[in-house]
Amino acid sequence: MQTRDKRFKTLARAVTLGLEGPDSARPPESGRKAVEELQAYFSKVDAHLTPAARELTDEDVVRLVKDAR
Repeated sequence: MQTRDKRFKTLARAVTLGLEGPDSARPPESGRKAVEELQAYFSKVDAHLTPAARELTDEDVVRLVKDAR
């Protein structure tokens, strides 16, 4: 099970690598800005989570999505 912070770091790393790759015309600062925007978004969203939502594991979320299909 990944923690929210580990998932965030993985996502942020993917975004940063995608924006700063050799094919990208964007400067490295855009990757840092994207990471900052993601951090701000997650902070805002986390403030609205119910206690039950905070306790969900990755496995719980996968099961809920599969059940919803």
